[in-house]
Amino acid sequence: MGASTENAHKILDEIVDKCEADIKSRNLPPREALKIIGSNISRAQFTFENNHSTYAEALFSKKFDCDQFAITYLTVCRRLKLPVYAVLMPQHMAIVWDDRDNVVLWETTINAEKDSSDYIKDFHIQS
Repeated sequence: MGASTENAHKILDEIVDKCEADIKSRNLPPREALKIIGSNISRAQFTFENNHSTYAEALFSKKFDCDQFAITYLTVCRRLKLPVYAVLMPQHMAIVWDDRDNVVLWETTINAEKDSSDYIKDFHIQS
């Protein structure tokens, strides 16, 4: 593994570790847990930019596109064993929390819940 890959892993690990410390063992409602993840990404000074760079480059530049934001949330959620999955759309990626009692569609680029009708309209998805 090259130095740049190791450094990229270190940046990601810092975000995941912070989220784990803030969320683990707290039994938070879905929206609160997702909000904490997004807040930790923001506090690490990551911003949204449609950059289409590699994930490692995005970690170094601190500029994520929708895919990179979603992948970061998914990485945290996997570590914490949270029921979060990717939602792929034409030219976009978001996440959904689905634990059978709660289904929360989350827009990672703005750290907020969105309704499926918003995505249907914004991305011209046939329903």
